[in-house]
Amino acid sequence: FLLLTGDNSSRAVGYSYSISGIFALLFDHLKEIAISSMGLPIFIISIIGMVLLIRQKIDLKDKLAKLIFLFASLSFYLFFVQVIRQDNVRFALPQSVFFSVYAAFALVYFHTYIQSQYKKWLKYFYAVMIILILYSLYLTVSINMNYLLDMRYTVEKWMKKHVPKDATIEYYSYPHYIP
Repeated sequence: FLLLTGDNSSRAVGYSYSISGIFALLFDHLKEIAISSMGLPIFIISIIGMVLLIRQKIDLKDKLAKLIFLFASLSFYLFFVQVIRQDNVRFALPQSVFFSVYAAFALVYFHTYIQSQYKKWLKYFYAVMIILILYSLYLTVSINMNYLLDMRYTVEKWMKKHVPKDATIEYYSYPHYIP
């Protein structure tokens, strides 16, 4: 609920290039994916889906093809997040989409298992699915609201109105990526 009602500005936290800085960024980024972007239940289900897929007895070529989203997520983390040295929910969104594929894999696996072994539990599975979908929708709306209400848009409108086009604006901060 904090994303809907909280502070709409974003601040960059500096991460060092030391081992502790690298792991701090990794931990914070995974937390951003799990809490703000995907939601903890779907994040856990996606991890279960990855484990199920890795343990699946299929041809290595097929397994690697199915793990393409995991490789894309690792690539994004290594070559974008670790380069810009920042963590923000907007940088976690692409990986949330990649991880969601594995959550879907796990949910299909659970659905198939419940349908074949415990048909009477299927309605509870569907109820849990509806709750997960509504929670995901809530997170999506809260992220969108956070960005719609971001103060940078108001500042940009004010600057277009009050600052001449050829004006020079100085920005003082430690070096970091500004998208």
